[in-house]
Amino acid sequence: MSLNDPDSSKQTPQSTSSPSSTSGSVGAGSDEPCASSSAAATSQKRATTLTEYLEANLEALQNEEMFAVIPLKNCPHLKLLRPETCPASINTQTPCSDCGAEVENWICLLCFGVYCGRYVQEHMLRHGTETVDHPLALSFTDLSVWCYGCDAYIDHPALHHYKNLVHLDKFQEPLVWSYGSDLVLDVVNAGASSSSKQKGD
Repeated sequence: MSLNDPDSSKQTPQSTSSPSSTSGSVGAGSDEPCASSSAAATSQKRATTLTEYLEANLEALQNEEMFAVIPLKNCPHLKLLRPETCPASINTQTPCSDCGAEVENWICLLCFGVYCGRYVQEHMLRHGTETVDHPLALSFTDLSVWCYGCDAYIDHPALHHYKNLVHLDKFQEPLVWSYGSDLVLDVVNAGASSSSKQKGD
């Protein structure tokens, strides 16, 4: 079964609605064990990791038949972040400050202004390139972070707090920490508090 196999998503519904699973049953309750045992068998298959997927599709990547976006793990502009100025919450329904667009909006991680993306009217692009020291923007759509200074996507533990605020608003649950050890979070938080102390001196 491949990650791109359109039939893989159809297997569970077909197994629960097939004549063999419903024949001879009395009531809907008897179908549930069949569905859950089928789902349990499917969930026992080991998921393909990103590394395995990219290795398996290396030739397609090299032939430019497909592409992968690999975010930078570090960015010199991350030092501009000031977590202490971050709002307590972020409303992902906020329209673009310039045109009122309600789709494909991004939030500046320095001033927290909301602007539309490059495929709407490019207001975040303008803000990120024309406003001094405002290169980092977070997408309300997919929680990706773009750095206009580096012209690249960025993924770094220092961004977790901002992504979490957007995730909380969109899904009403916290974003899972996906950067390894909690020790990294402590170091990132300690770095943020020590930089704010140095600024205050």
